[in-house]
Amino acid sequence: PYVAAITKTLALIGRLRGKGFQITVLDIGGGYAADYEEGMSPLAADYAKAIVPLLAGSGLGVIIEPGRQIACNAGILLTRVQYVKQGGDRKFVIVDAATTDLIRPALYGSEHFVYSAELPAGAEAPRRKLDFVPDGGQVVDIVGGVCETSDFLARNRALPPMRRGDLVAVFSAGAYGFVMASQYNSRPRCAEVLVDGKGFRRIRRRETYDDLIAAELDV
Repeated sequence: PYVAAITKTLALIGRLRGKGFQITVLDIGGGYAADYEEGMSPLAADYAKAIVPLLAGSGLGVIIEPGRQIACNAGILLTRVQYVKQGGDRKFVIVDAATTDLIRPALYGSEHFVYSAELPAGAEAPRRKLDFVPDGGQVVDIVGGVCETSDFLARNRALPPMRRGDLVAVFSAGAYGFVMASQYNSRPRCAEVLVDGKGFRRIRRRETYDDLIAAELDV
């Protein structure tokens, strides 16, 4: 798609230059794919191999916007199990995160790999496959505590048996995660932590209930 789009754009630029327009910059834009299942997005070198030959000799400066590809798999939403309940033939794992923290699954059906963040000693982390079934796994819905039927982070996922207090990781949450978060249901937004090698530091503090009303004025 990128090759076809750039080919057409270069043809248009050629026609416009022929009419006297001075065009020096081509903004290819965004839309660079992020792999939500394997966590291995296409490399920049792969795009460059296809695109650079088209632009050679064009005299154009090139701008790209690969934000999602860079940020998506760099972010993980950590959440803790509040309780587990059975509702008819469905089992629900209720966690302390919600659509207020990651609205993408509820908003447009995005699927994020979800798994226990507390693996037993010596256990190997699973491959990030949405249909991965661990030994003794149970099919559950991972949902939040917001009073909306659409408040879910994942549905029909096989996870190890969950219990209150377990830590759960929701992967590929680095793009359109916090920036789309809200304070709906009077829920303060979560903190953000930067992992740097074996170290880490907080880069955004957790909001407080005072933050929820900080912008309100006396009347």
